[in-house]
Amino acid sequence: MKLTEQKIIEIIEAVFEQKRGSINSATPLEDVAKDSMDIIEFISILKNKHNIVINPAEIIKVTTVKEVADYVLSHQDISKN
Repeated sequence: MKLTEQKIIEIIEAVFEQKRGSINSATPLEDVAKDSMDIIEFISILKNKHNIVINPAEIIKVTTVKEVADYVLSHQDISKN
């Protein structure tokens, strides 16, 4: 199943325990991730449930939910090879 930006936002809401619909693409990541453990859990879910491998050193460089979604979407096809 290919992920979409909206599905990634829904995953972020679930992982970071945010109210559904409370996050949009412009939301700063620092507003939703409490700490680095949240980011690790998010990366783990992407790997285990969606077969997308994310480099933790790269994902921590992003600052908005849109940047996270763009990064994940650009890597989902690469991860399946």
